[in-house]
Amino acid sequence: MKNNRTFKTVAIWCVLLITGPFISLYAEAISPVQLVGIDMEVKGLTSAQRLLRQIGVTSEVYEFDSYDDLEKFIVSLQQKMTNKRIFDEISYELIPELSDDLSVKRYRVWFYVDDAFTTLVIPYAKYDSNYGAKAGVKLFDHNVLGTLSELAMTSTIRQNDLSWDEPVYFTSLTWNRIPFFGTTLDTAAELNIRQTADGFTDGDLLTSFNFSDLSLLNHRFNISAQIHTFQLDQEYWGDSEIDISFSIHDIMITETHNLALSTTVSIDQNGHGFDDFAYTLFTGASVSGIDMLVTDITLNTGLNFAVDPYRISSELTSIYFGASDSYALPFGVSYATGIKYVIDFADPRQYVTFDNSLSYGRIDWKHNYREGLSLSLSNSLTYRSHYLYEPPAVFPSYTAFHAKAFAILFDSMNIGSRFTGFYSTVDPVAFMNSTAEIPAQYMRGILDEDFPSYTGRYGGILNLNVMGTLIDLDGIAELIVSPFLDVGIFEGEEPGAGLRTEYSGGIEFYGIFDSYQSYPFNASIGLDLSDVSAWFARTLGDGTIGYEIMMSLNLFY
Repeated sequence: MKNNRTFKTVAIWCVLLITGPFISLYAEAISPVQLVGIDMEVKGLTSAQRLLRQIGVTSEVYEFDSYDDLEKFIVSLQQKMTNKRIFDEISYELIPELSDDLSVKRYRVWFYVDDAFTTLVIPYAKYDSNYGAKAGVKLFDHNVLGTLSELAMTSTIRQNDLSWDEPVYFTSLTWNRIPFFGTTLDTAAELNIRQTADGFTDGDLLTSFNFSDLSLLNHRFNISAQIHTFQLDQEYWGDSEIDISFSIHDIMITETHNLALSTTVSIDQNGHGFDDFAYTLFTGASVSGIDMLVTDITLNTGLNFAVDPYRISSELTSIYFGASDSYALPFGVSYATGIKYVIDFADPRQYVTFDNSLSYGRIDWKHNYREGLSLSLSNSLTYRSHYLYEPPAVFPSYTAFHAKAFAILFDSMNIGSRFTGFYSTVDPVAFMNSTAEIPAQYMRGILDEDFPSYTGRYGGILNLNVMGTLIDLDGIAELIVSPFLDVGIFEGEEPGAGLRTEYSGGIEFYGIFDSYQSYPFNASIGLDLSDVSAWFARTLGDGTIGYEIMMSLNLFY
C-alpha cells in the first residue's frame, strides 16, 4: 500500500512538472493586458508621429482581453506600415512594464523602422497601341522629406493618332498630404496642349487645391478650389469652370450633437473675360448624434440656388433632406446606409433615394506578393415622379460590385483576380454608371478605340493573373512573370442582340527593386482572343488580330 501511495505521489508531481509551464502560459495568454505606450525609432527622415497617426494610433493606452489579442493588434499595425511599401524593414519589440496591479500585465511596444529610398526620376520612352509613341520624364516620391506626402510629376510629348505631325504635350503635378502649418494640403495641376503648324491649340488646364483639418476657435474646417479652363484660340483662354468650397465641422450644439456646415460656389464663365458668366450656390448642413431607436444618426439638408449676377437675383432650384449612418458589423464588415428626399424645381421632379453599401477585407503585401480579400457592394434605389402631375412612378435601382482576391501558393506563386460589375434594373447606364470609365481600360489586349464606351443594364469584367518569380536577385530585385486572362460579359446594346462578350489574354512582366518597392516596372502584351479565335476559324477575313502593348510604373490592379 505504501509503495502504491509513493507511486501516485510521484505521478502527480510528474504531471505537474510537465503541464505546469503550459498552464502558466495559457493563464498568461488569457489574462487581461494593457498596452501603455507605442514608441517608434525611425532610421531616416520619416516623422514618427505622422506615421503613427496614419496607421490609426489614436490613444496612449489600449486594453486587451489576452496577450494574443495584443500581439494581433501589434502585427496589424506592422502590416499597415508594410502596405505603404516605403520602408526597407519594420520590426518591433514588446517590453513588459512594472504595474501595481498584478492582475493586469502591462506592455510598451517599440517599432524600429528603416526608411527606403523613395525618390525616383525616370527619363523614358513608351509605346501604347492606342495612340503611338511617347517620350518624357517622370518624378516620383512617396515620402517627400519624411513627411509621408506623395509627389508625382510627369512631362511628356507623344504622337497624335500614330503620327508626329501634331504632337501632344502633357504635364501634370500632384502633391498630396503636404503638412502645412498644422493642416494638410492636397494640390494638383494638369495641362494638355497640342502643337500644330499654326501654333499651340486645344489647350486644357486643370488646377486644384484642398486644405483639410484647418483649426480655428476649436472648430475644424476645409477649404478647396478647382479651376478648369480651356484654350479658345492662339491668344486667349477661357470658358472656365470654377468651384470654391468651404466647410466647417464640430460646431457643438449640445454635449452629444455637432453641427457641420458647407457652401460651394460654382462659376460658369463664357469667353475670355467675365462679361458673361453665371454661378450656382449650394449650401448644406448636417447634425450628427441624433438619437434614433438603438443608434445615433446624422441628419442632412441642402439648398441649391441659381444666381443671376446681372439682375442681382437668385432662384431656388432644388432642396434635399436626408439621414445617414454607418455601422461596424461582425467579421470586419462595414455597413453604411442613407436616405435622401430631393425636390427639383427646375425639372420639376421629386426623388427619394435609399443608399446602402457593404465593404469587407483588405489586401496585404507579403514581400512582392499579395494576399487577402476585399469586397465592396453598393446599391441605390430611387423613387422618382413629377410632383405637379401624376404619371406612373419609377423605381430604378443601381448596384455596383467590386472585388479583389489574392492567394499565395507554395511561397512561389501568387494567384490574383479582380471583378468589376454593375446592374441597373430599369435604365440603361454607362459602364459603372460613369461616362469617364472606358471598358477597354479594364481589359489588357483590347484597344480603347475598339471598346470606348458602353450603355446597358448590366455588365462585368473579370481579370485573372497567375504570378510567379522568374528571377530573384536576393537583396537587389525580383522579376515576376504573370500570364493573364480578362473576360467581359455585357448586355447587348441593341434589342435582341443577346450578350456581348469580350476576351483578352497575354503576359505581364513586373520588375521590382528592393529599394524601390513602390515602383513596379510593368510591361505587358495582350491579344484580343476573339480575333485569335476568328483567325483559327478562318473567319477573320482581311482584319488583323488586335493587340495592346503597355508599359508603366504601376500594377494593373
